Amino acid sequence: MDIFEFPMEQFKSNVRLHSIKMRDFRNIVESEILFPNSKLCDIIDNNPSILGLYGQNGSGKTSVIMALGLLKQLLSGNRIDKKYESCIRNGCDRATLSFEFVIISSIKESNDSSNGDAGVFLSYAFNNSRYEVTYQFDIVSSKNSKNEKAESIIQIENEVMSIKVIDASNQIVVPKQVFVDTHESVCKEKMQSFGGKAKFKLLTGDNEQLQTE
Repeated sequence: MDIFEFPMEQFKSNVRLHSIKMRDFRNIVESEILFPNSKLCDIIDNNPSILGLYGQNGSGKTSVIMALGLLKQLLSGNRIDKKYESCIRNGCDRATLSFEFVIISSIKESNDSSNGDAGVFLSYAFNNSRYEVTYQFDIVSSKNSKNEKAESIIQIENEVMSIKVIDASNQIVVPKQVFVDTHESVCKEKMQSFGGKAKFKLLTGDNEQLQTE
């Protein structure tokens, strides 16, 4: 069996949020929250974790919930809700959020011998490998310069996505590297937002319409 014909239903992954960083978000100048259990073995066994947020009024509990709500909207491909405009701290032109995820991949056991060498290779490559993915972006409120009476709009700028791969023995397979960077200077220099032409072509091929989109 060819590696690209391997049945996708045999792949599974567990995803946990490991950290949230916030800068100029609501009343927060700069803050980081860690969820250390996400890197422990319970994620491999798909065991649940229980998390509680507690603190005094104004300590940032609601800010964490709103940051997660914004992340959900982005990952779902939905339009950003207007309410997030008020999340940019007074006196600042933008807020920055950064989320780190830990993803454990594995391949479900199967008695199907037809998978052959592809199954052996993929089982070695994916079983209990750990992917540490970071997604960072800015929230910006801006107006259409052509229409002074228009309402301000919420935009997402400077998206950066990086990844590090660690195998089951805790050895780094792929050092942390940027895969996507939409900072204006990067896009102008490389003519695209992906970290290197090889990665860009891997995702888009020679399809010019897809490259433009």
